[in-house]
This record gives sequence, C-alpha cells and structure tokens, in this order.
Amino acid sequence: MPAPDNSQLVHIPRLLIGRWLDIAAGGLGILAICATIILSLRLLDFQTEPVRVLIAATVTVLGCLGLFLLRFKLSSGFIACYSFITKIPILWILLFGILVRLIWILAFPAQPGSDGAVYMYLASRLREFEEYEIAQTRAYWPPGYPFILAVWKTVVPITGWVYWTLNLVLFCVMFMGVVVITKLLASSEASKFAAFLLALWPNYVTSVATPEKELVAAAVLPWILIAIIRILMAGHRSHFLAYGAGVLIGVCVLIQPSIQLLIPVAIILIFLGCRQNLKAKLSVSALIIIGAATVVSPWTYRNYQVFDSFLLVSSNGGSNFYRANNPLASGGYTERGEVDLSHLEELQQDKEGKRLAKEWIGANPLDFAKLILEKQVRFMGDDATGVYTALKVGGASDNGSLYAILKMAANGWWILAWSSVILLVVLSNVTPENASIRLLVWLWLYFYVLHSVFESAGKYHIPALWVLPCLIASFTEALHRRSIRRS
Repeated sequence: MPAPDNSQLVHIPRLLIGRWLDIAAGGLGILAICATIILSLRLLDFQTEPVRVLIAATVTVLGCLGLFLLRFKLSSGFIACYSFITKIPILWILLFGILVRLIWILAFPAQPGSDGAVYMYLASRLREFEEYEIAQTRAYWPPGYPFILAVWKTVVPITGWVYWTLNLVLFCVMFMGVVVITKLLASSEASKFAAFLLALWPNYVTSVATPEKELVAAAVLPWILIAIIRILMAGHRSHFLAYGAGVLIGVCVLIQPSIQLLIPVAIILIFLGCRQNLKAKLSVSALIIIGAATVVSPWTYRNYQVFDSFLLVSSNGGSNFYRANNPLASGGYTERGEVDLSHLEELQQDKEGKRLAKEWIGANPLDFAKLILEKQVRFMGDDATGVYTALKVGGASDNGSLYAILKMAANGWWILAWSSVILLVVLSNVTPENASIRLLVWLWLYFYVLHSVFESAGKYHIPALWVLPCLIASFTEALHRRSIRRS
C-alpha cells in the first residue's frame, strides 16, 4: 500500500497538524457521547440535571474503558471492514448513496417548514423578480440559498422535487469532495472508506427530504479546503486556486454569513503553512479576498442601496447574538431576549442586539461560561436533525414511536462514529507522512467554537459533519498500514 503523496505538507508547523489535534478529536468524542446521553435523558424527562450528568459521565467513562479493554479485537474488526469496503468501486458507492436517499424521499416525502419554508418563499420571489422581503425584513435572511433554489426552480419546475433533486446533486458534489480530499491527505483506499461512511451517514440521508441551507455549505466546504491544501502544496503556482477558494468562500458567506471568518483563518493558515516568500503569500491572500468580494460585494451594494448603510450580507447577526446571550438564553433557539427588539427597525435590531449581548457578557462572565458549556452540549449531543425536520417539521409522519426509533438509530450511529474516533486516535499512531489529515479537525473546531458563543444545536455541525468520515477513514488506513508493517 503506497504512502500518501502529500510530502509537500510535511513542513507545516506542528501547531497546525500536531498530535494534540488527535487528543482534541478524542476529547470531542468523549463530549459527544456524554452530551448525547444527557440530551436523551432530558427528552425522557428523567431525573434532575445533576443526576443526568452523573449518569452520562459514568456511562461514558465505562464505555471508554470498554473500548480500551477491547481495543485489539475492535481494531481487527476495523481492518477487516476497511479491507472489504475498499474493494468496492467508487461509482457503486456513489450509486448506493443516491439509492438510499431516494428510498428515504419516497418513504418520507416531507414538506418545507420553519426556515426551509421561508427560503422557498424567498426563492419564489427572486424567481418572479420581486423584492427580496419577508415579514417587513429585507436582509434578515441570507440570500445565497434562495438564489440557488430560484435557479434550480427553472430547471425542476415541480415544487417538491426542487429541493429533493437539489439535495441529491449536493450529495454528489460533497461525495466527490470527500473522495478528493481524503485521497489527497491519506490514500485512494481511505477515500473509498470515507465515501462509504458518508453515503450511509443517517443525518445526511434523512436531511435530503427537506430544504436545508446547511447541505449547500457541506457540499462546498470540502472543495474550499481542497483548494487551500493545494495552495499549501503548490505555493506561488496557486493564484487560480486562491481566487477559486475565495469565490467558494463568498458563496458560503452568502449562504451562511458566519463562514466569513474562514477568510482570515485561511490567510493565517497560508502564512503559517506555505513555504513561499512574503510577496507570494500576500498575493495569494489578496486573491482569496478578491474572490470572496467578487461574490459578496454585489449583495453588499444592494444592501447599501436599500438601507443607505453598510451591511455585508444579513441583518440577523445582532439579534441572534443577543438572543443567544441574555438572561433568558437557553443555549438553543429562543424567540426573544430579555429586551424585546421587535419594535425596532431591521438595522437597529442588529446594532442594539450586538450592544446588549456584549454588555451582558461583560457583566455576567460566569453565566456566559455556563452558557458556553450548554451550547457545546447541544452542538455535540444530537445528530438526528434530518429525522426531526422530515418527520416533525416536514410532516412526513406523525408516528411518535417511529420518530423515536429513527432518532435513536441516528444518534446511535453518532455515538459509534465518535467511539471509533476515540479508539482510532489511541491505536492508529498517525505518522508525519499523513499527519496533514489533522487539518480537517480545525474545520470542526471552527464551528464548535463559533456555536459556543452563538445559538447552538445539532444542525449547526452539519456543514462540517463530512469531516468525521474522512478522519475515521484516514485513521483506519493508518492502522491498516501499521498492521501490514508488523505482519
């Protein structure tokens, strides 16, 4: 089995691809298992919160102990599965993933609800060349996803099939991105294993039945990282890649404005990880910014015309920030904060929300710290968003028992996935030659930290969820290679 051909990345500082990221991934896995148990006990209204935490911590510790005691038997199972799956042609895996999603759509044909219904409505207005407005707001909802839906509606005129077919296309785009990035950072065999896990991942499968902007971000983000990694490998020969990465980041910013912080993150990574001279680093960084501006600036100009004031993309940042950080905040979605901002104009809500949130955080650091822990539990403690949006929000089924079974199955997979990460971190002993796979952990940490401050829920990790199949596959590949060397 050949080693991955990514020797150009070996020079990246250990801070960016060091062993500590394995430890961080293992820690996230422990939190995911513990948080999932806590949220499950909350749904059952079982005991008080301290008792739930104690039960979850005990079960997690015992589970990790079991993983350690059975580590050699489990590693043999991983290697056997890896050896079998990597013999399957990649096209078959892709077709299998599409088939699984078509079966879900036919079994649970959901209707748009909540945010999805809003985006479908805005897409209809865009398609009819009407003003981008809903509920007296003209920039509250980011325009990227409605634009994509509006374009897709001209291709697929049947309303229900607009988002179903779009989601299938997005799956294919994400699938190929996962294959390319895993092959780039690990090996062709690992890319097949990652693709297989992605094709079966319950949350991605069940999300295909409803319009979800997170699926667009999940499809685009792998290609952004591929471009950035190629820049680190190519250095000064990467200007086209830099501009392309900027354009894709711009697309994501229009879909999910919080992704705008990826621009400085990408530039920092280039300055720390690229071996080129300062001039080359500056030119590449400038092209990333220009690429993003090419996509975002037309909408920013539109906002200036509408509001006679600068607004990069959307006006929901301040109100969301305040609703996530005030005395009434729960860590998840809350309809309003302690101070009702609904009577203010759109931009005033944005500015006042930012001011009130910062004021509350500064005055209540301990409460803010407690809220961070709660948000992290919500972020890591549920991977059944697709089941919820399809059955509960989308009305695909009113069978409570079926919902409970499907939710349990999705979160069971989630716990198994993170248990695999914990086990493989201990066993795989990733070598310097393929340590660059750890770069993907940074994307997960990006959303994890972001939603430790803003509103949090399981749906917010969907854009980075594909990172887990890549990590599991790459660590398993390292374990497999290690077993071959020993035999």
